[in-house]
Formats: sequence, C-alpha cells, structure tokens
Amino acid sequence: MDQAMVAGLWAVGGAAVGAAGGYFGPLQLQRRAHVQERATLTDQALQEALELTAEVRTAGAMWEHDMLGALRNLKAGRAVELADFDAAMRGHTQQIRESMSRLVRYGLHVSSATMQRLFTPMREAEDQMRAAIADPVGSEDALRVGIYGAVRAVWGIRHELDHDIVEELSVSMGLVITGPSWRNRRRLGTR
Repeated sequence: MDQAMVAGLWAVGGAAVGAAGGYFGPLQLQRRAHVQERATLTDQALQEALELTAEVRTAGAMWEHDMLGALRNLKAGRAVELADFDAAMRGHTQQIRESMSRLVRYGLHVSSATMQRLFTPMREAEDQMRAAIADPVGSEDALRVGIYGAVRAVWGIRHELDHDIVEELSVSMGLVITGPSWRNRRRLGTR
C-alpha cells in the first residue's frame, strides 16, 4: 500500500470517528441530562412521599391526642361538646384517608383492607367516646378502661401501618429508610 492510500484510509476512519462522535456525543449528553433529571425527580418524589407519610403520622397522633384529651376531660368531670369532638375526629380521619390515597402516586398501595383495619377500631373508639360524652356516669367502665384500651389498640395499628408504609416507600424509591421498630417506639419515648 502506498502512503496516499494509507492516508486516505486514515482520513475516512477519522471522518467516521468524527461523525460518530458528532452523533453519539450529544446523545450521551442527552442521556446524562435525562439521568440527572430523573434523579432530581426521584428526590422530589421522595420528599413529597415523606411529607405525605408525615401527614398520616401527624393526623394519627392528633386523633390520639384529641381522644385522650376528651377522655381526661370526661374523667375530670368537665363537659366535652359532641359537635366539637365529631368535627375534630372527622378532620383527622379525612386527613389520614387523603394522605394515604395520595401515596399511590409514589408506588405505594395501601389496600382498602389495611385502611379498614385502621379505621374500624378508630370508629369503635369514637363510638365509645360519643356514648361516654352523652352519659359519663353510665359509661364509667368505658371511661376507666374501654376507651383507653381502644386508643391503645389504634396506636399499635397506626404504628404497624406506618412501618409498612416506610418499608414500601423504601422499596418503591430504591432506598433504605430506617427507624426504630414501631414495637419499640413507646419504650424509646417516641410516638
């Protein structure tokens, strides 16, 4: 082969490499930008999902707080307004329901059976409290043991559900989110 032919092959090879770089270079940049954008969206989605999880936790904690507050008031002989109690309970329950439903957007599915498992004992505890508000004297057993036991049962279900949501969120987002086991939270002084 003569030098002219080798130079021509090198030129054709260089042109092919240049053309490939001209095509694949921007494609690679575009791919990197897409991966970066997806990572940013994932961070944003994670933040939003964690905020919804916090809303579920907060509304559940406020439900418990208001139930125990009404119980303390009744045990102390103070009146509790049924309309105020019902409005507070409806607000907390609605917030839990809406936040749990919005978690579906982030790949978390909270089944209706799971929601029923939480809301049924909540409703039963509220019904006991309504009966106690209507007749505190006739509801002495409920005020002493029944309502407190019902709230404690809801507490366990809430924290079990919280654990399940965080675990599902970890899987959905491809992360490991840890915290104390829901069974140990009372012992650790957290709720």
